[in-house]
Amino acid sequence: MKKLLLLLLPFVLFASTQKVSIQLEWKHQFEFAGIYAAIEQGYYEDIGLEVEVKEFKDGINISDDVVNGKSTFGFSSSSLIFSKLQNKPIVLLASYFKQNALALVVRDDIKSVKDLKNKKIMAMKYEIEQTSIGIMLQDNGLKKGDYTLVKHDFSIDKFINGEVDAMSIFITNQPFLLKKTKHPLQYFKSIGIWFLYL
Repeated sequence: MKKLLLLLLPFVLFASTQKVSIQLEWKHQFEFAGIYAAIEQGYYEDIGLEVEVKEFKDGINISDDVVNGKSTFGFSSSSLIFSKLQNKPIVLLASYFKQNALALVVRDDIKSVKDLKNKKIMAMKYEIEQTSIGIMLQDNGLKKGDYTLVKHDFSIDKFINGEVDAMSIFITNQPFLLKKTKHPLQYFKSIGIWFLYL
């Protein structure tokens, strides 16, 4: 009987492969390279996991997706603190200390965050409601009705063409695209202002 169990064990393990999904907090990019590499090298498969990596889409609330079972795991930011304060049954598995790459790029004539009053900001609703950008705006006395929120199209064209006055960006990759335009810019981050004239 023991021999039979030992022979069946590999088939039981194979049959118990579990499907899990990971909801990213942004588009597919280098920030999540560790996950992609682990999938390609078979690390998850070795422990019986079949992993689906889900790219972020507008309107997704990551903690709600996990709580409601739409995703098994989720990457998120300090917005998890808000979720925990709302008594959502979430568990933090790991915390990574890194500089927040989210910022607002603004026209060069906008000298402070307060100057964004009555201006057009291209960002995702999620970024305004649950990230450091929203907190930065609030800390500078700007409420939702003080500016026009334009839905992000993940392109720099509207900003370069002057259709919007500010745009949310990741400083890890989008400054490279903006630099090629030779347009004078500056970036606002929640920890202060970066004046980068490109």
